Amino acid sequence: MLVLKNFDQANTTIGDIIGINNDRSKTEDLEYGTAGNTKGIDRETLGRPESQCFTLMGALFELTTLFDNQLDEVGEYFIQIFDDGVSPEVVSNNTLNNKVWESNSTYNYLEDFAYEMNNTLKSTNGVLDGIVIDRKLDRPIFNSTFDLFHGLKILVNDTNNTKVTINQYYYNPSTKDWVADCNITITDHFGLDKSDALTYQCCHDGFAAWWLLQNKYANSPFITKISFSATLRGSLDL
Repeated sequence: MLVLKNFDQANTTIGDIIGINNDRSKTEDLEYGTAGNTKGIDRETLGRPESQCFTLMGALFELTTLFDNQLDEVGEYFIQIFDDGVSPEVVSNNTLNNKVWESNSTYNYLEDFAYEMNNTLKSTNGVLDGIVIDRKLDRPIFNSTFDLFHGLKILVNDTNNTKVTINQYYYNPSTKDWVADCNITITDHFGLDKSDALTYQCCHDGFAAWWLLQNKYANSPFITKISFSATLRGSLDL
């Protein structure tokens, strides 16, 4: 029902939004400063200087990108941005785009979206104008066992917002087949809230270190923007 393809974000014309999901609005992920409440944070990590916290965070990312050298490099790049002082508000990376595009989680999300789009088009006799499919809390999530050691869980995991926009749409009233060339934009927060730090610090010291870098040493997190394209196909006879 759908065929995925990658695209050069800089040369893509964005059209009308035809699909969204509810913004999770986890603003704590993006909070930073020197007044964070450290209660519950691992005491041993709490006493470490900033340089050692970065070492621990780097070790965490090295472990969780163990089987993907390309995403290991992305992890190093993101940590460097985090360490540079004031991070840019939004960061994009082509390697990450490609890996998310190739993921089974992305394919399954878009297959479900195409199925719902097909049902919606049945009610409009193939007319796309004005259609916005609200996926509510359904969104791409990268938390499988495979993702755990191949980089997508540490770099993305649960996502914040997904938008599907239309480039081209074709409908054949004779066969009732349709094709939609779409752009997909996913946003995530490269930041750690305290709940995640408390939950996962027992698994690796890098989680407590990451939270301390953000909330004790005031390293600023950023929004990760992931973009790719997909060709969705369906038939109103199905």
